[in-house]
Amino acid sequence: MGDFIGPYSPLVPSQTRCFAGATMSQGARPLAPLPLVIRLLNDRLMVVILQVVRIARDMVSIHESYADRIIQLAEESTRTGAPIVRPVWWAAAPDDEAALTVDSEFLLGDDVLVAPVVTKGARARDVYLPQGRWRDELRGTVLDGDRWYDSYCVALDELPRFSRLQS
Repeated sequence: MGDFIGPYSPLVPSQTRCFAGATMSQGARPLAPLPLVIRLLNDRLMVVILQVVRIARDMVSIHESYADRIIQLAEESTRTGAPIVRPVWWAAAPDDEAALTVDSEFLLGDDVLVAPVVTKGARARDVYLPQGRWRDELRGTVLDGDRWYDSYCVALDELPRFSRLQS
């Protein structure tokens, strides 16, 4: 009840019946009617909730699209001991020093690189691709590896991922 609501003054219980245009002291801002404030807050909250739900569904859909590959990697892991989720250096060339420094990307097996945005509020990140050719799953383009891609732009509801193309 004591928070600021847009351009309106703080609401306190004794003021909940004061509407815009009512007699107020000079210089005071008009107060919104409490039901309107509650409705606006509920509407804004609902928009945020629906956005979060949509993004979560999109991410679940991405996870489901890789389910068969994850199962294959789990079976491989029981035979070889190789992890399902791997650091970038795992599939890089032995002399690839840049791959050793990457700590915010990971591989699903050796052929899917995921580069999530991990900085709060960021809408871009630098992406390192190890040697080879990689298909950008968001943009559909083919990129050369063994290099950094600076300021790769990504929306809040996107997950940057790249698939290694077979030579």
